[in-house]
Amino acid sequence: MIEAIIKGVILGLGLALMIGPVFFMMLETSIQKGVRAASFVALGVACSDTMYIAMNYNLIKYLSNNVGNDTRGFNIALGVLGGALMLIFGIGSLLKKASRAAADADQSISKKEIFRYFLRGFLLNTINPFVFIFWIAPVSAAVRAQEGFSRDVMFFASIIATVLSTDLLKVYLAQRLNRFLSDTVLLWFNRVSGVVLIGFGIRLLYFAFTEWQQ
Repeated sequence: MIEAIIKGVILGLGLALMIGPVFFMMLETSIQKGVRAASFVALGVACSDTMYIAMNYNLIKYLSNNVGNDTRGFNIALGVLGGALMLIFGIGSLLKKASRAAADADQSISKKEIFRYFLRGFLLNTINPFVFIFWIAPVSAAVRAQEGFSRDVMFFASIIATVLSTDLLKVYLAQRLNRFLSDTVLLWFNRVSGVVLIGFGIRLLYFAFTEWQQ
């Protein structure tokens, strides 16, 4: 069991070094809206990852008994939806003006805003088919190892806990650095974040197109 936790922490630290659209959204939210808002974005991402782990776990077990099934249609749908949503988020970031009014880490947010930021993180992670595809590898390895359900739970729980912890650290550090950033720097950060999201959106649409043509 300890070995499963250690492996989960190591994989989680590896995931924490990966930079994608979610990374830029969390940092942007932390700088613009504060740590609390960004923390709920991170929590939404963690819940999305947990959902995909559970989906893949059951899907792989099902496919092991039903060879010939594939997830092509699912990937196409996620690619189109995810690409469109990331384009919208990206354009929104490009058009957003720099705002330092929300630089307070202790800024309060309403329950409605809590749900909105949680949903934003959950959706941005969920509609990215590469997240679904990524989790296939570690889940497949866990299923093939056949070391028991409780061991698998500890392994994946350790991954999620590690990633969530590092994400919370990132948003805290981003907000702390905010006081040293000028409005011009914040404006360019919004633009870079927007371009990155648009780039990932185009990539997802291309992914869906190539899947559809196969």
